[in-house]
Amino acid sequence: MANKVCSKLIKGRRWVKYTDANKIPHERGIYTIGYKNRGKKKVNYLYLGQSKDVHARLKQHKYGIQHIDQFVKRNFQRNGTNLRVKWIKEPKHKKKESSYIKCLPINRQTHFHRLHIVIYDLLLSKCNARNKICQKTIFFLSLIYSNHWQFSSFVFKMVSNICTRLLKKEWRLYELDRVPHLEGIYIIGITGRNKSDSYEETNVLYVGRTNDVHRRLGEHTRQNLKIDEFVKNQFEKNKGKDLRVKWIEEKNDDHTEKEYIDCIAKKLGYWPEYNIRR
Repeated sequence: MANKVCSKLIKGRRWVKYTDANKIPHERGIYTIGYKNRGKKKVNYLYLGQSKDVHARLKQHKYGIQHIDQFVKRNFQRNGTNLRVKWIKEPKHKKKESSYIKCLPINRQTHFHRLHIVIYDLLLSKCNARNKICQKTIFFLSLIYSNHWQFSSFVFKMVSNICTRLLKKEWRLYELDRVPHLEGIYIIGITGRNKSDSYEETNVLYVGRTNDVHRRLGEHTRQNLKIDEFVKNQFEKNKGKDLRVKWIEEKNDDHTEKEYIDCIAKKLGYWPEYNIRR
């Protein structure tokens, strides 16, 4: 179904210049934005989405919105007249946008070379998981370039940035009522003397999401027989006085817990003792 819709969209529809905005309808359907290089007939696909998404992105530069999508901003800095749009009415059997994106005729080699600049801009412009537009753009690009080694390296840079900020934060004493229930990544550590006994250092024991960390930290208070081993060991020794916690808030986060654990382990030089290797 998606392939038929795509073929109709590609072969049966003509590109409309962005400057002819009054010719672009607001009806439900699948819309694509493309960019035409000077002196060439071929139009490269930049974006696929629903009517409201495409219209919102095309109008953002007009109203001077600062959080304009990077690909629109970049193309309007060059020459907005090179942007093209075409669309097709929404079929009766609705499909996810990802199924249409996958069947678009994109040259992965040459097209990626231009679009990887967009990804790089998103990562370096303090783009974190709280920025929904940024995350959505990266998600669409990932569907197209998920097998490309350069894309995976860019995604790792984004995860690495969050891990670095987390590790730089100060450790907090373990007090369960003061540990918030925020969406994000949490670290549990234990403070003790190093081998030379010259100074205190905190070793990371566990990395996890909000619910996992709260469940593990709270089990000893409920006298649960199936208490996690690392919590049981630390509370048997010194009633948890040496346990430390720190966290970073990240909403609408599309990265997996394993990506964060791998990243933190690389930066620390050792694997957190109570995280299972998978």
